[in-house]
Amino acid sequence: ERKPLLVDFYASWCAACIQLDTITLNSALVAAHLRDFVTVRLDFSRSTLEGSAAARRYQVVGLPCVLFLDHEGREFEGLRVTGFITPEEMASHLERARR
Repeated sequence: ERKPLLVDFYASWCAACIQLDTITLNSALVAAHLRDFVTVRLDFSRSTLEGSAAARRYQVVGLPCVLFLDHEGREFEGLRVTGFITPEEMASHLERARR
């Protein structure tokens, strides 16, 4: 699709992940921006070899972690999110990644 990607590393036991999902990613403001992205969610609720490999590859040190990648899989500099952010902050990140 040649669209940028939003990759969400999360876990069901992570309070900040739940907040990010319910408040930010499900807001109407963010949903409007997400139409221009391919979204991928990686569940880290249980440890797996694949999950550990992905965490190493993208240097994920905490959850939630949201990465913004171009259509070739390269991370946009300075847009990584670790922890909770508001819908307005997320919309700003999405706008910057779309440019």
